[in-house]
Amino acid sequence: RAGGWLDGTTFRDTVERRDHTVYFAALTNNGEHDNFYGPVVSATAVNQELSLPGVAAVNLVASLKVSLQGVSETPHSVGVSVNGHYTGEVVFAGRTARTMTFEVPQSWLVEGTNQVGLLAAGADDISLVDRVAITYSRLRQAVGNRLRFAGGAGSRATVSGFTTPELVAYDVTSPERPSALPVKVRKCGGGTFTAEVTLGIGGESRLVEVLATGQGLAPAAISANSPSSWNLATRGADL
Repeated sequence: RAGGWLDGTTFRDTVERRDHTVYFAALTNNGEHDNFYGPVVSATAVNQELSLPGVAAVNLVASLKVSLQGVSETPHSVGVSVNGHYTGEVVFAGRTARTMTFEVPQSWLVEGTNQVGLLAAGADDISLVDRVAITYSRLRQAVGNRLRFAGGAGSRATVSGFTTPELVAYDVTSPERPSALPVKVRKCGGGTFTAEVTLGIGGESRLVEVLATGQGLAPAAISANSPSSWNLATRGADL
């Protein structure tokens, strides 16, 4: 998901992974949270892969968020690494949930697949992965002829990497009320195109999506239709 903006060529983006492969039926203290989790974390290392597009080569700090759910009724100490670089430990106890955020150099991240390693300290230390997320500085480059990003209200943004000049842009800050934005398309080398967009006003930042004509915006939500019964013939009082 798109986060805050940094400059004219990059923005803060977050990629999250949350698997539903293990059902923890015995867990009863998790409130409204469902009982589905990702892989088991133990003394055997487990890796979570996150695919990061457009990793900018900048001297900035990224962040890694790790959420775990305890299974064994023991103290937990889980070592965390990113692409082989040790980042710290998630320390908690028993069947509780714990989330830790670690600051990591952006230089540790790579374009494409990144590995988040998790390793428990002891044989009796068992937990489950709830989710992992990386927030990083991302280039304003389209993937599959589309990009969603955040930018300063009223600012001008440039998005590169399109393979077609037929482009549209929408302000999706309020997803239930998207509004079209003017787009200026410029041809670049190698058969690619760049879109220049002036962001809307209101608030400090705006969320924008630029995409090829005909792709269409993803719906904000999908829910089943509940037909009205007002048109059915029913008995009533004759007043």
